Amino acid sequence: MRNKALNNRLVSVAYDLMTGSKPSVYKDKLLTKDRQYIDEKYSSQIASFSVSVAMIGIRPTVAMYYEKGGASVDTHNIVGLIAEILIIEGKLKKDADQPAAKTLFNIVMKAEQTELDTLRKDIIDIAVALKVVLRTFIK
Repeated sequence: MRNKALNNRLVSVAYDLMTGSKPSVYKDKLLTKDRQYIDEKYSSQIASFSVSVAMIGIRPTVAMYYEKGGASVDTHNIVGLIAEILIIEGKLKKDADQPAAKTLFNIVMKAEQTELDTLRKDIIDIAVALKVVLRTFIK
């Protein structure tokens, strides 16, 4: 996280999405079958996301998660959740013709290095905020 104010804001936005205070297309897809908790498998995938971005880069990580990358859960939903937060934060323009996950995937794949560096920082911050929030949704 780059600073405390940003951290607090992103945790608040992530919390609102995960509790249903803000609408989310992707949140419900992360729930257990009884629909009461976030599936623990998603929690570990989200925890790994920011590390993967830092270690192998934003393009390979977003591509792998968008395409599911051999995970036991549909990691495409994690990309979508991150995209929803970027949209709320005004850092990604919502495209009415395609889902948020696809929009983020396309932008990351086509971005110039300067935009990619900014996206990388924003995405790592959001993934960390999601990780913090998700810990409250697991049994």
